[in-house]
Amino acid sequence: MAHEILSVKLCQLDDRLGKLHSRIHMSETANHGRLLQEIAALKQECAETDEALRENLSRSKAPLAAVLAQNYGQITRMIQQTGEQIQERALEWPNAESAAEEKILLAEYALDFAQRAAERALLLSLEAIDAQLLWQQEEGKLS
Repeated sequence: MAHEILSVKLCQLDDRLGKLHSRIHMSETANHGRLLQEIAALKQECAETDEALRENLSRSKAPLAAVLAQNYGQITRMIQQTGEQIQERALEWPNAESAAEEKILLAEYALDFAQRAAERALLLSLEAIDAQLLWQQEEGKLS
């Protein structure tokens, strides 16, 4: 069962990463107006996805969901605070070139953080699969 659920989630992640990759590729040839449209659309999608995740967590009857919801809220607040701090620092950037370099550095680290999150999700997935296998062995469901 764990394999099926995690495979579906991995396919969803793969689809989303494919869309992100396409958007980055598209941005290489886009003009300012097109980029603003993409930014607005992505902000809307992010808000909708965040809301759906919060709703799913709040509707879940699993005790762990409450812990996840609380920590997701903390992470969201930390991301917002980081954004505010970056905006404050942006006022110190001496010119457009410095601002662009800083934003590229920020994007690089954000992608690094996303990679770490994906690796952490893989670790959790493998641990979940192992826990299920151990349980099945204890129950005599596997030989």
